[in-house]
Amino acid sequence: MRMLVLALLASFVPLVHASNEAIERFNHVMADDQRREQALLAGQERAVFCSYCHGETGNSKRKHIPNLAGQNPLYLFHAFEKFASGERTDFVMSKL
Repeated sequence: MRMLVLALLASFVPLVHASNEAIERFNHVMADDQRREQALLAGQERAVFCSYCHGETGNSKRKHIPNLAGQNPLYLFHAFEKFASGERTDFVMSKL
C-alpha cells in the first residue's frame, strides 16, 4: 500500500515537466527516508479515493478493474501520465 500511495502522489507532478524530470523527482523522494515518509502521509488521502474501485489493498474485486498491488510504481506513474495527457483513455481514469 505504501508504494501505491507514493506512486499516486507522484502522479500529481505537473505535466509541464518532462517525464524524466518527474521520474527524477520521484527517485529523489524515494531515496530520502524523511521525504518518503512525508510523501506517504500526503498521499494516503488520495489512495483512499483509489481504493473505492481498486480495493483497499490495491486488489480489485471486480474483473474489469485492474489490481494496483504489486505493480511497479514507475509503471503506475507512467500510466497516470498517459491518462492525464489523453494518450491512454478510460471512462473513469481519464476524468481524474
